[in-house]
Formats: sequence, C-alpha cells, structure tokens
Amino acid sequence: MFSRQKESFTGSVGQDRTHNDNTFRALKCYSSDDLTQWTLENDSLTPAKNKELPEEVIIARPKVVYNELTKSYVMWFKYRHPNGIDPNMRAGVASSSTPCGDYKVEDVFFPTVDNVSHYAGDTAMLVDDDGTGYYVISSIGELKDGYVGQWFP
Repeated sequence: MFSRQKESFTGSVGQDRTHNDNTFRALKCYSSDDLTQWTLENDSLTPAKNKELPEEVIIARPKVVYNELTKSYVMWFKYRHPNGIDPNMRAGVASSSTPCGDYKVEDVFFPTVDNVSHYAGDTAMLVDDDGTGYYVISSIGELKDGYVGQWFP
C-alpha cells in the first residue's frame, strides 16, 4: 500500500492471480478513498509493456514509494523463475511518473549488501522523514559485529 505525496490518494499494487497460477500477467494497481471500496486503476506492470519480464517468471510482493528527487514513483518487486536454479530470487526495480503506472523496468538483480548478494525474500520499503529511501530484505546470513551473533552456528 502507498500514498501519493501531497494529494489524497491511497493505492495498492498486487499480482494478478485470476488464472490460479504464478505466471506473470500483470501487477494491478487499485485506489481507494476509504480503504473499503477499491477501484482498478491500471495494469501497472505487464510483460507486454516490459519485454524483460517474460510470462514464465514469477513477479510478486511489489512495493511502491515516491522519490522526491526524481519526481517519480519507484516499484521494487521479487523476480524469480519457477524452475530456476538457486539462488533465483532477484529484485526488480521499475519507475513511473504516476502511482499506478505504466511502470518501466529499470533493472533486475540480486540485492547486494557489503558486496554480498542476497535472495530477495520478503521485503519492505520506506522513505524516512529526511527523504532517504530504504529497501529491507529478509535473507539468511551472518550478522555483523554488534548484533546477536549468526543466524545459524
């Protein structure tokens, strides 16, 4: 779920599951004034508009934030091949001038922290009060000094 800056708009983007499978048909964007009634605004991200996203991949868990610096909306999502060789969970980034798209894919990659690639598992995004954006991923790995050790001994 996301809110458009300086306007009254609440939106939600999610995977089209109308065919009861994981194949990628679209990420759909809905809007609501009251969080009880929702209106379909657009198929925000589709393989037809982004050849980098073939239908056989799984696109899931999209997150959208507004980037004040670029005056654009930025969507991050999980990208994986259903029969891919592990590690196969990448992150994808797309951008649009409007909250409900059309989004253009900018890149698909393994998120890297301290020069180490990680799976793009469960994710979260936020923009801090100072405008700094954060992408949070869940990944199994060693914690740095000052935390509570390692995930697994």
